[in-house]
Amino acid sequence: MFRLVSLTFNRSPRWDSSKHPHEAPATMTIPLVLLALLSIVGGFVGWPASLGGVNAIEHWLEPVFARAESRMAFVPHGVEAIEYVLMVISVAVAIVGILVAWRWYIKNPDIPQRIAGRASGWYKLLWNKYYVDEFYGATVVTPTVRGSEKLLWRAVDVGVIDWFVNALPNAIAGISKAGRMIQTGIAQSYVFVFILGVVAIIGWLIAK
Repeated sequence: MFRLVSLTFNRSPRWDSSKHPHEAPATMTIPLVLLALLSIVGGFVGWPASLGGVNAIEHWLEPVFARAESRMAFVPHGVEAIEYVLMVISVAVAIVGILVAWRWYIKNPDIPQRIAGRASGWYKLLWNKYYVDEFYGATVVTPTVRGSEKLLWRAVDVGVIDWFVNALPNAIAGISKAGRMIQTGIAQSYVFVFILGVVAIIGWLIAK
C-alpha cells in the first residue's frame, strides 16, 4: 500500500499531458468515506484484550458456540506471550515494508528496475500475477466459449431452436395453402364438394 501511495503522490505524473486527473464523483467518494469510517470503528471495536480493550468482535459469536464449548470442556485462557510476539512481528513487517517501499520508489527508484533485470524470471512471474488469469482462461473460459459455440449455439440454438422456429411457420404455411385450395370462394366448387359428401355418406350407409 505504501508503494501505491508513493507512486501516486510522490512521483512525477505518468499520464499524458493532455489528460487531467479529476476527483471521483460523489457516488464513489461517499461509499469510500463510509467504508473508511467503518474500518476505523471496527479497529477500535476489535481492540485486543491484551492491550486493555474489550474486543467485542472476539466474543460476538460466543452464544452460537456455547453448547459446543460446554461439551468440549473448553477452558478459557488468559493473555499469552505469543500474542504480543505476533503483534510485534506484524508491526515490524509493516514498518519494514514501508521503509523498503520508500527507499525503492522514492529515494532510489532505479532499484526495482535493477532487481527486475537480475531476476527476470521471478519478475515476469509476479508481473503476470502467477499466470492465474491465463490458467483460468485456458481451463475455464476457453473450453466454455468453445463448448458454447459448438454445442449450445450450433447444436441447440441452430439445430433445435432455429429448426423448430422455422419448421412451425412452414407447417402453418403448408396447411394454409391446402386450406386455400378448398376455400376458393366459388359457389360451384362448394356445391360440388357438398354433393361428393352426400354421395359418400349415402354410399357408406348402403354399404353398412
